[in-house]
Order: sequence, then structure tokens, then C-alpha cells
Amino acid sequence: MRKGMRKTDFIVALMLIGFSIAMIFFIIPAWCPEAGEFGAPSDVLPITAMAVTGILSLLLLLKNLPGTWKKEDEDPAPINRGSWIHLAKYAGLFACGTLVFSFLGYIAGGIVTIAAGMVVCGERRPALISAVAVAGPLIMYAALWYGLSMPLP
Repeated sequence: MRKGMRKTDFIVALMLIGFSIAMIFFIIPAWCPEAGEFGAPSDVLPITAMAVTGILSLLLLLKNLPGTWKKEDEDPAPINRGSWIHLAKYAGLFACGTLVFSFLGYIAGGIVTIAAGMVVCGERRPALISAVAVAGPLIMYAALWYGLSMPLP
């Protein structure tokens, strides 16, 4: 394995371990309701999934400790600058989409987020962007409301 890949795996493992710890101790307990009178508590599955993620990330971290990097494997990291910029664009889109959903609600937030996502992906035809951005949230809302009787915000 190349040094660049080992370094990337090491950094990703650190990030995943931090994410797992934050999810297990802060985010999941804050968002999962208390257990009802029967059945398993609602936080069992997410905490188990994050624990497995954290354990596997710890194994990845131990496998790629900096002491195991060899001098003869000096290749660059497999993720170039353009890929990081691409990743940052989508992370920003999803972060802004979360804010838009919280302020505008499901349908209007979905329209804005889908339209912005299509523009970020390179689509420039206004008719197609409008049709997909409006139809997507409306169809999903109708399917969830009328098909599953699940109210959405």
C-alpha cells in the first residue's frame, strides 16, 4: 500500500472515530426519544451502528499508524485537489439544504435544495431544473402522506 493511501486512511480513521464518539455520546441521546412501555429503546440501533463504525475505524487506524509508513512508498495521496473541492461543494450543499429545510419546510426546502443540487452537478436547462425540483418533493410528499399516512413538516 502506498504511503499516501496509508496517510489518507489514518486521517479518515481519526475523523470517523471522532464522529462515532460524538454520535454515541451527544447526538443520538439528544435526538432519540425515551423507550416506550414495550420493545427496544429507539437508540439501540443507531448506537450499535456507530459503535461498529468506531471499532472498525479503530482497526483501520491501528493498521495505518505512522510508524508503519515506509520511506520507499512516497506516492502522493490518492485524493487530488479537485476531488476535495468537489467534496466540499456537496458538503456545503447538504449543510445549506438542512438549513433551508428547517426554515422553509419540506416542499419549499426540497425544491430549493434539488434545484441547487442540479446546478452544482452541472445542469443548466431551466425547464428541466424546474420540473425535477418541483415534481420530486411533491411526488415524495404525496407518496408519504397518501400512501403511508406519514405527515411531513
